[in-house]
Amino acid sequence: MGTRKPKTNSAGVRRKSGSAKNGSPKSGSPMTGQVFPTVEQIRQRAYELFLDRGASHGNETDDWLNAERELSQTRVS
Repeated sequence: MGTRKPKTNSAGVRRKSGSAKNGSPKSGSPMTGQVFPTVEQIRQRAYELFLDRGASHGNETDDWLNAERELSQTRVS
């Protein structure tokens, strides 16, 4: 018998038992009740930001982080 490795997500972050797969949250944060945006929602908003900037390449990370921040703030409000 070998030692089992803990499950991790695509970023290498250890997942808790029973957590959702594929970037879709199972529920909200137990502390705040906040429901986080899905990866697909972030991807779509990041693409919209990319288009708003004139479809110029080189700022993919900024677009992703801005989309994630925007969507998280709108869900809390």
